[in-house]
Amino acid sequence: MRKWIEDRLIIIIVLILITYGLFTVELTPTWGINKTVNWIWDITNLLFLIPIIFWVALMLIYSLLAIFKISTNLILSSIQLILLLVLLFVVQNHLHDLYLHFSLSMVGLLVLIINTITSIRKKWVL
Repeated sequence: MRKWIEDRLIIIIVLILITYGLFTVELTPTWGINKTVNWIWDITNLLFLIPIIFWVALMLIYSLLAIFKISTNLILSSIQLILLLVLLFVVQNHLHDLYLHFSLSMVGLLVLIINTITSIRKKWVL
């Protein structure tokens, strides 16, 4: 399991996201009134972009590390997986606190950056 977390973290993340997607897809269609809502004027707070940036950066950086065959730090990768699972738990249980999503995503981005820097330094400096 240690080798999987260090070398193939992107596979674990993709499997978690596929499993999450399979179990959370609504099978009943949503019906509503076809009216324009003008949501663009209601989006004044851009905190909702941080979790999206977190997921895109997570997939992109760990994919690049896997392509270049760079092993990640075991402790930081484990922390990253725990943060990912906590964030998915929060989303699954409909705890739509934007500041909780924001703080978990910011901690996840920080762990991602530290993990990437230490992995690259371990690969090319030593």
